[in-house]
Amino acid sequence: MPAYTSATFDDGDWCIVPPAVHLQPWLYPDNPYWGQEVRVVNDAAWWYRTRFTLPEEAAGKRVRVLFEGVDYYAQAWCNGHHLGEHEGNFAPFWFDVTEFLEADNVLVVKVTAPWDPPRRHALSYVDAFERGMVKGLYAHGDGLVPRDVNPIGIWRPVWLQTCSDVTIERIAHDVEENRYDHSAQLSLHLHVHSDRSEAFHGVLQVHLAGETTEGVRVDDFFSVEVLSGDGVIEQPVRIPDPHWWWPWDLGWPDLYRLRCTLFDRDVKLDTYEQVFGIRQTRLIRSREALHYQINGVPFFVRGTTYMGGLYLSQLTPEQIEADLHKVRECGLNLIRLHVHVAPPEVYEACDRLGIMIWQDLPLNWLHDPSPAFEERASGLLSEMIDQLGHHASVITWCAHNEPAALPFLDVNLRERPDPRLYREMGTLDPTRARFICSGKQESDWRRSGDAHAYIGGGHGGQYSDAYGNRQLLVTEFGCEAPPTEGTLDEHPLLAKRLAHVRQRLADLHAYQAALLKYQVEWYRLTRYEPCGGYIQFMFVDLYPQVGCGVLDVARRPRPAFEALKAASQPIHIMMEYTAAGPVALWAINDLRRPLLKSLAEWELRDTRGTVLTRGSAQEDVPAQRAHRVSLLRWAIDPGERYVVYLRLSQGDEVLSENLYEDPFHIQPRPEHYPWDFDPLLGMRCYGGPHAQSSLRVLNTWYGRLARAMLPVYDWAESMLKGREAPPLLGQLLKRFYR
Repeated sequence: MPAYTSATFDDGDWCIVPPAVHLQPWLYPDNPYWGQEVRVVNDAAWWYRTRFTLPEEAAGKRVRVLFEGVDYYAQAWCNGHHLGEHEGNFAPFWFDVTEFLEADNVLVVKVTAPWDPPRRHALSYVDAFERGMVKGLYAHGDGLVPRDVNPIGIWRPVWLQTCSDVTIERIAHDVEENRYDHSAQLSLHLHVHSDRSEAFHGVLQVHLAGETTEGVRVDDFFSVEVLSGDGVIEQPVRIPDPHWWWPWDLGWPDLYRLRCTLFDRDVKLDTYEQVFGIRQTRLIRSREALHYQINGVPFFVRGTTYMGGLYLSQLTPEQIEADLHKVRECGLNLIRLHVHVAPPEVYEACDRLGIMIWQDLPLNWLHDPSPAFEERASGLLSEMIDQLGHHASVITWCAHNEPAALPFLDVNLRERPDPRLYREMGTLDPTRARFICSGKQESDWRRSGDAHAYIGGGHGGQYSDAYGNRQLLVTEFGCEAPPTEGTLDEHPLLAKRLAHVRQRLADLHAYQAALLKYQVEWYRLTRYEPCGGYIQFMFVDLYPQVGCGVLDVARRPRPAFEALKAASQPIHIMMEYTAAGPVALWAINDLRRPLLKSLAEWELRDTRGTVLTRGSAQEDVPAQRAHRVSLLRWAIDPGERYVVYLRLSQGDEVLSENLYEDPFHIQPRPEHYPWDFDPLLGMRCYGGPHAQSSLRVLNTWYGRLARAMLPVYDWAESMLKGREAPPLLGQLLKRFYR
């Protein structure tokens, strides 16, 4: 046993670490992103020691040490006694320390988050190593997370908690609506732990009151049996006049406060409170459709990917609240929590604000396919669903992000752990939609079916190539752009390495904005024919980076923010067009009510401001539909630049306005994008003196030779779009890179 675990060890010369922080930003506040000093933080274990005395009110009670979050492996000792260990950076856990307590106490915690060994044969950042942790936010090397970053530390608070010998650990629930009287039948599942040697009969009080509305809905007492050890009390209750939880664009996100109290005769044993909403969701799946419903009503997903920061310990409740209000400002009704479990304040805020959540298990790209890792991943999946299952905002579980990003390395999807995780998601929570993975499995509509469509971005081509694509559900799309000039100036290393980009900022920002607006409008145009929605990648950058965020890390908006906001409002008027000219005028209505006697107006001008044509049409726009108002047969001169102005109004109220400046000249994909990569910064760099290929193998001598002689980037873009590699290339890849 290490000497550090002893209560008498002298730690007087140890550093004092602030509570609830990741170590890298504490150790290197000026640069926690790049460099060997950041990387070596993970090369050894970090030991924490703290002293505490027991409060007087805890005398005679059971005492636990509760950890809200440790990144990643933790072992704990109290007064030299080993308490246990835990894996996972998101799930709370506790140890009972009652029998080890003294007048003065020492708690010791060992924390590790080791690097995975590199793979001998690696084609790109995707397969650089087999990930050994259920943790998405480390060592991406693709521009999302710096290659030197692997967050580590006790990043959430640690508490002493007193309790009786019988405790309510958590409460899950499901709900059904009575079709005859429209009451709600709420089934409560109380997970109870008893240290008593025998079962006993007690009384459960259930008190349910409106959190966002007034009035008590339930206040009843029930006889229950409490078993020794861990058990579940099943208790149905009826809500006669339920207030259902809705996303903000379809209704009101009503919430309830539940208080359950357990008694043994007249002795109160434990009380557990929880705020939650009741709603029913469904995903209709077929070869032709992936369409969501909530409370029996169809809805179109208008979403974005949200990770509030690279080091989640730095994400404050105030920042979360501000970010999510901006999500709603953009007209979006869903966030995807990409390969991470967010701080609990994110879920609480989404419940209150009526923003739905697609929740990933933190698995990304290639993982260890062994039975041992599968077992560990299964345990963390269970912890994630237990932790988040009561949140009304969470509507989807997803087991793995892009396990077949390289089609010849799909062992996780075919063998372990994904098939088991998919089965267990259905067993643990049959009430929500589940995906075995996200991306690259569009044909597997029963278990997956969504698309990652970086058209004009990481998958090459032009952004207008999206026109004509008929995809069921797009859960990633977008492209990178440099940060704003103010953010560049605040980070000297970034500014120095990207000096060649500064003169191109306006053009690169404009390209990102144009791509997002064009593709969002196309997905909305194809609503239910067959598209069920879109999730843009992503809302805010994680660190100072060339990133996909519409906000950079300092929350400064790129022009893409206004483009996403303009294109994503529930009511939207838009023009369908290609480089050849206009096609049709559309009114999009995602609300539950029709827009009766709406006036659609359009106007076409040339660069001199001359009005070339204008028109209007009065229409009833159906609820939850993309409604074609008119075909557009304007004669377009390819050498001219035009401005198109659209407006949709109802009486004196303007419902939507839209402006297109020079829409018929599609902006070309930026030079040196997306393959040029800065190896130090770990992000795309649009050429420049430090550029290498993002495909690692092409930076070798034989890779550079192949790049000079063969269309390797064309092949790569073809595979990224989901097409097969040329037969000979495919055989070589399977032989050398499995």
